[in-house]
Amino acid sequence: MTKKDAQKWFLEILQKRVESFAKALLDAEGDWVVKGFIDLYEKIYTISADTKVVSKLV
Repeated sequence: MTKKDAQKWFLEILQKRVESFAKALLDAEGDWVVKGFIDLYEKIYTISADTKVVSKLV
C-alpha cells in the first residue's frame, strides 16, 4: 500500500466514524442532544460551541 493509498483509506474510515458520532450526538435538526455534563457532585457543566470542547467530547 502506498502512502497516498493509506491516507485515502484512513480518511474514509475517519469520515465513516464521524458520521456515526453525529447520529448519536445530534437530533434531526442538527442540534446537540447532549447539553452538558454532570460531575460526581451534581455540578452541571454546559457544552460550548468551541471546537476544542467538541473534539474532546467526540
